[in-house]
Amino acid sequence: ILENLGSEALSRILATGVRQVSTDPVFEWDNAFIAKTRNELDNISEMMGNVYGLPDGSPGKAETLGALNILASDQEPFSGELPSALILGWVVERSDNDDLKLDMANQYIQEFQADPTTLTPSEAQAVAWMLGSLDNSNATVETMIGMTTEQRMQFMTVLTEGDLLAYPIVEDQRYYFEQDAMAGINEFLTDITRINPANYSDPAAARNFRIETFRAVTQAVDGPFFENNGETHRLLASMFSADTDGIINAFADTSAENPYTDREGNILAKFFDNVAFRDESVRGIVTDALSEYLLGDGTTEGLAQQLALNLENGQYQEYYV
Repeated sequence: ILENLGSEALSRILATGVRQVSTDPVFEWDNAFIAKTRNELDNISEMMGNVYGLPDGSPGKAETLGALNILASDQEPFSGELPSALILGWVVERSDNDDLKLDMANQYIQEFQADPTTLTPSEAQAVAWMLGSLDNSNATVETMIGMTTEQRMQFMTVLTEGDLLAYPIVEDQRYYFEQDAMAGINEFLTDITRINPANYSDPAAARNFRIETFRAVTQAVDGPFFENNGETHRLLASMFSADTDGIINAFADTSAENPYTDREGNILAKFFDNVAFRDESVRGIVTDALSEYLLGDGTTEGLAQQLALNLENGQYQEYYV
């Protein structure tokens, strides 16, 4: 089927179909049509994932890759108002093929590493969407920590400062595509939240990646991308809880070589203001983490106990005076 369709027709079907299932139904009967079309597109995406896993030269494999590359290079005229990169993310996420997800995500990442100015918000969102859908969450993080610190920070800035509603909205066709995209991106952020540095080839880079993500998401939490939504608050609170001392120490370190320095404390102030103070559903996560950081957990000493002990031993005495 895929071989007979050809790359251009397949790309056109995908773009047109995703646009159709991303609309707000005008009539009640549209709901059934959209559900049917979505199911058909899910099947096509999975079929493409299956064909992609076949040996080179297999019927349909070249056409599958060709269609995906048309979307990846933003050359599909039927994408309309939706960015082609996000249509690609929608399809690849449903392919059920981790190799395909990694290959398509790495295509954008390699272009970004060669020229950081080429990455658009839609492409960064597509990368996060595809990586977040991997069955192996370790592969998501390993892919990202393969970049330099500067590259990761720039990537996260482009991702979080974008706007899923930045494309034009046609009257009577309000696209709700961002609901699918944000769900996929939240999976990406969930993988980062759950990082155990010991599980990765570069434990320090893995830990730093969570700090970088916390920094970028906090700075954009009230912007057009996240709009202070509850799931983002939960993820930020969980990141803070997972590495409270690491996050606080990273922002407090004012040494010249520290890329995370926040001398005026704006990042944590924004986090507490938008997340801990305003969202009761996650406030307990944050206060529990702070309590453990300051007072310890019964098995380890907290910051207050360490300072008191040092003061007793004559250390920091001049500082306190």
